[in-house]
Amino acid sequence: MEKSVWTKTQKALFDWLVQWEVSGDEELATKIVNAGYLGYEYGAIGCEEVDREQYENDSDYRSFIDSQSENWRDDEDLPGSKWWLIGAQY
Repeated sequence: MEKSVWTKTQKALFDWLVQWEVSGDEELATKIVNAGYLGYEYGAIGCEEVDREQYENDSDYRSFIDSQSENWRDDEDLPGSKWWLIGAQY
């Protein structure tokens, strides 16, 4: 997907990834946003915003999120809920 059609959240996530997660690697940040936005698999390139309400109310969802602790980011600079699962195979 071209950056020109990204949502505001996708653009903000890209900027955050470049600054904090992938050390300026815009190509990898683009792959993460394109390959996995709202479609996350453990250990794969991709990312998913964590739904805070679902996390609080759904024990299965909470268990899944908690099981991804290595890829879970809780950062005030992140867009949206500020909670994301972010994975990348280097």
